[in-house]
Amino acid sequence: MKKLYVYFLAAALGISSLQARGQTQQKESKEGVSNEQQLAEQFGTDQLVDLPVNSVNRAVLTQVGNGNGSSIDQRTFGGAGNRVAILQSGNANTANTSQTGAGNVTTVKQMGNRNTVDSDIDGFNTESAIIQDGNNNRVNQGLSVDDRRYKVEQKGNNNQLNQQESGIAAPPGYEVYMQGNGIRMTIEQGIKIKP
Repeated sequence: MKKLYVYFLAAALGISSLQARGQTQQKESKEGVSNEQQLAEQFGTDQLVDLPVNSVNRAVLTQVGNGNGSSIDQRTFGGAGNRVAILQSGNANTANTSQTGAGNVTTVKQMGNRNTVDSDIDGFNTESAIIQDGNNNRVNQGLSVDDRRYKVEQKGNNNQLNQQESGIAAPPGYEVYMQGNGIRMTIEQGIKIKP
């Protein structure tokens, strides 16, 4: 089992990929214990949200499996840095995150195969936690809001959530829990919809 740990740091007004440190380790796999369980035992689940808050952007990427991919783009404009934590266990998972503003937090945890997250946050002090457990699940998230908290959890296969929010009329946040197969959901608030 191959584990890849990548830490990204950047100064305010910078892009998070300016300074990177990577480390690869080879560990013997435990029989009968899933990759997710091994990651939770080794790192604990708190690592996804316990990144320090300061004026520097921070990102943690942990991937176990084959063909997983991620991109992280962080741009800070005053105030606290943005934080991203991505944990992927399985094969062919993809997580793309973009944050513009200050004090934003995105956590992505994907367990399974061929899951995809595209998250774009533009604002201040907005948090998004996305968990996908299964195969072929997808989250498309575009948030242009301040001071909001969101949690999205999908369990099953072939589920899809499209979430687009903007403006002050959006609620202070909410949780979406989808369990089953083939569920399709769209949430649009504060966005003009063309007829």
